[in-house]
Amino acid sequence: MNKKILATTSLLLIIFCLVLGNLLFNQNSSHTNGENSQSEHKVTLTRQGFSPKEITIERDDSVTFVTTDNTHFWPASDTHPTHERYSEFDPGNPIDPDKKWTYRFTKVGRWSYHDHLAPNNTGIIVVL
Repeated sequence: MNKKILATTSLLLIIFCLVLGNLLFNQNSSHTNGENSQSEHKVTLTRQGFSPKEITIERDDSVTFVTTDNTHFWPASDTHPTHERYSEFDPGNPIDPDKKWTYRFTKVGRWSYHDHLAPNNTGIIVVL
């Protein structure tokens, strides 16, 4: 009988450790994927302009800029042509229409931008 109790107790202890370990792992995973994670967003330049026109993201999130138009594009911070409001938010050169450009926003604020090659195309990225 003592061997049976010992085996049952050992089995329950193993199950308890597995359940506890799984709970702790899931808590750590959700924390890692929560407030400290980085998200990626996409902005597309179409013939009608940037879409979405305005997005709200978290600090350290990335935005990837692409175009559906068959022309070069150059997303950059306002003001045109100097891009001084957020000077790092500027690829420095035109992007080929079949390429994309990704920028990670590290500064909180409301950042207006434009297509340097067609400054009437504008957008806003709000970084919280």
